[in-house]
Amino acid sequence: MLKYELVILIDQSMSKADIETTISWVEKMLWNSIIEKDDIWLLDLQTTIKWNTRSYFVSYCLQLEPSSLVEFKNDLTLTKWIVRFFFYKMGLNEKFLKFTEVNNAFKLTQEEKKKQDNERAFKDMDSVKNMKR
Repeated sequence: MLKYELVILIDQSMSKADIETTISWVEKMLWNSIIEKDDIWLLDLQTTIKWNTRSYFVSYCLQLEPSSLVEFKNDLTLTKWIVRFFFYKMGLNEKFLKFTEVNNAFKLTQEEKKKQDNERAFKDMDSVKNMKR
């Protein structure tokens, strides 16, 4: 068995109940393969996918046989409300990262924010001085 990460993007125009139904259907299909789940929620997309600028993201850490991967891909492809899905093969020592943990690692402290604001203020003052000349 190999470890995979599955990321699914669900159409954001669906109702909350329909999104939950879609997620529960995916979980029933993968029920004995799921190790961890990360319900990321709605995120903006870099490019438009099927007329959507946002999607509901859910990520799963799975343990599957490579032979069953094709069956899961076929089932997910036929699911109407799943806009996209991606399977990533994970290494043996690779950790399943959750969105909130990664996001918190990049958050700035109040002191860092104040320092950045001060640096921006000085850059703005310099640009105004250069414009007057």
